[in-house]
Amino acid sequence: MLVLSEENNKLVLFFDGFEDCYILDEYDEQYLNNLYVSYKEKIYRLDNYLFSCFINSINEKNHILIDTDTIDNFDLLKEFIDKIKNIEIVIKVSNTEKVFDFITSLNEDEVNNVYINYQFNSDNASVKEYKNMIFKINSLVNTIKMLNLSELETIMVVYDVVKSNEYKKIPDALPSATRTVHNVVLGDGCVCAGFSNYFNFLLNELGIKSYPIILDYNNRNSRHQRSIMHIKDEKYGVEGMYMFDPTYDCKKDAKFINNYDYFLQSISCFKNYFSDEYIDSSSLGNHDVYSFLDITDKDLENMELIDLAKLNKTICYLNRMCDKKNDYYSMFDLEKNKKIVNKYKKLLSKEVDYKKFIDLLFNVKQIEEKIGMINSYSTDEVINTVYKRYKNMYIKLKDIRKLLILELKFTSDNFLFEEEKNKKLRK
Repeated sequence: MLVLSEENNKLVLFFDGFEDCYILDEYDEQYLNNLYVSYKEKIYRLDNYLFSCFINSINEKNHILIDTDTIDNFDLLKEFIDKIKNIEIVIKVSNTEKVFDFITSLNEDEVNNVYINYQFNSDNASVKEYKNMIFKINSLVNTIKMLNLSELETIMVVYDVVKSNEYKKIPDALPSATRTVHNVVLGDGCVCAGFSNYFNFLLNELGIKSYPIILDYNNRNSRHQRSIMHIKDEKYGVEGMYMFDPTYDCKKDAKFINNYDYFLQSISCFKNYFSDEYIDSSSLGNHDVYSFLDITDKDLENMELIDLAKLNKTICYLNRMCDKKNDYYSMFDLEKNKKIVNKYKKLLSKEVDYKKFIDLLFNVKQIEEKIGMINSYSTDEVINTVYKRYKNMYIKLKDIRKLLILELKFTSDNFLFEEEKNKKLRK
């Protein structure tokens, strides 16, 4: 496999563990093509180089992947791109702010062989599509950054932006037309993957990690995508693993602004909502957090080695989501595994208290009114929205006890009086 590395402002070619090394003072496409023929079947792993390009040996078409996370000299990259015109180049981007000036400097008409890979497991965008997408969302992202919001407030504002799209398929179009962020932002269609990808992308731009999760169904031949993340918001005292599904809360009529039935719900809640869905851990990037919830201490004590390996794969995924280091040495430590599993089961099952949700919704609606996202939003609307959300949740969960408690609290004169008083204090 071909590797290009930046060292002392030179592009250097490496092969097979670096035993062969060639400095490139000039870029010749025929020379590179000959190298493809010789090395495209070889496997190579690169760890610590500033600038790396990999040949994609899966496709017959020559294809260079450039990871910009590890590049400093964009003038060198531009020089390379200017010389290579007949080989497809894919620029991997995970930090828009770092590379946007460079990408906007590219002449769209002269880089037809260059594509941007900006999201995991998603189709690439042309340079023109990527530029137009970022131009369109930049003002929103910059506005949200300046508001100094808490994590949950940021997530709710982004959720409200994304759910304002309508669910719409495009007949006879490629699946990517309604799934990739650039097509959702610039086009006219959006399906579940599009909602989730757009939601995740905006949050990533704002420094919040959100991940896609794919659901399969036992009784129907279809798939669904929503988002999952770990939240720790000190302002509202909320910590846990939560799922978000803007597809189910999206714009269907003028009342969509009050839809939060599938916002900030625990993983156990979604699991109980949709008893016929399951998570296929063999799908790329998927981890079965549903089955994780069912693991008992006895299961751990009797677990086969292969199942223990799968369990620890999910634990590594949850650790990554929580920004925790993986302790591979404790993989076979039964007592440590019990503690870790029980800790994550609690985080996967935490319900957000309705009072915290009222405070969150009230504050966010004030913010959205201030920046022109909505015209106005009364305290009564906040209370009614939260009441509807929790009522729908307890009905779906068939939790009669919590439903009755909710009814008693929300219909009491004392509750309404306290909220009216709180409204004045908030202002």
